[in-house]
Amino acid sequence: MNCKPTRAVRLRQLALLAILFLHGVNLAYATTPDLSFSPATIDFKYTIGTALPAAQTLQIKSTGTALTFTIPQIASQWISLSAYSGTTPASIKVYVNPTSLPSGAQQATITVNAPQANATTQTYIVTLEVSDPPPMLQLSPPTMAFTYFTDQPAFPPAQPLVLTSTGAAIEAAIAVSGGTWLSAQYSGSISIVGIPSTINVNVN
Repeated sequence: MNCKPTRAVRLRQLALLAILFLHGVNLAYATTPDLSFSPATIDFKYTIGTALPAAQTLQIKSTGTALTFTIPQIASQWISLSAYSGTTPASIKVYVNPTSLPSGAQQATITVNAPQANATTQTYIVTLEVSDPPPMLQLSPPTMAFTYFTDQPAFPPAQPLVLTSTGAAIEAAIAVSGGTWLSAQYSGSISIVGIPSTINVNVN
């Protein structure tokens, strides 16, 4: 009795082996570890003249077995890290020092190299928004004093109050209170755009 497999059987066996082989390759590829980051983004906000933003934590993880990684020195001088190498999972503190930066949006790239990962190099973006300080009203002089004797023929001369603003334009409301003997040249709202504005203050 001839026990040799027929041509159709041999073809089915070859097809089954091919399927198993390809399936094994896919499984091997799927289990190759890769880097992952948490949170998805890190964003800092800073107003010029205020305290530096608090550090934020970047979690560097692996989708499979632990991975050794290195981080080259970052080109942007306003950002620094607590560590530039490690093994996943790792927590890296991200610091920013934007004191010398102008207002506007800034961006820095953290490059992470992991030779054993599926993607050996990955990048992570850190953004920084620098804002100008709010405008502030400044008065000069800070106080005034008038002297008047009842036998004087005229009231004391008016004294100038100089108003300036730092930064953007500012609206100032001027009102006089405390006695009918005091008055100012203006009342209501006045716009100050950095150029000094003078208000004469009178007593009667």
